Amino acid sequence: MSVEAEYKLEMRADGATLSGVMRLVSPAAYRGALAAVHDQIDAATGPLELDLAGLQFLNSSGITALSRLVMQARERSVTMTVIIDEQVSWQKKTLPSLARLYPKLTLKGR
Repeated sequence: MSVEAEYKLEMRADGATLSGVMRLVSPAAYRGALAAVHDQIDAATGPLELDLAGLQFLNSSGITALSRLVMQARERSVTMTVIIDEQVSWQKKTLPSLARLYPKLTLKGR
């Protein structure tokens, strides 16, 4: 499955790739946009990977939505790896805080 707008969400068997620019208006809008990722976490039987390296911009509502994904993974004990681009300043500054929410989350830089 693939969703495209200013952003692109590609689902894979072992996770998802999110790229582009996400400026949705509210956490509820992100909940809808990321519903497939939430469903994948619910159904996970192994580790998942969320590749955000191509995501150039994410507003505060989006960061809240990512935090909710991480908390959902924590509640279901799903091991998760988040791929980031350390050259994208918001990723380098903001995403390490996700690892504090869940010890089984690993950040991996590109």
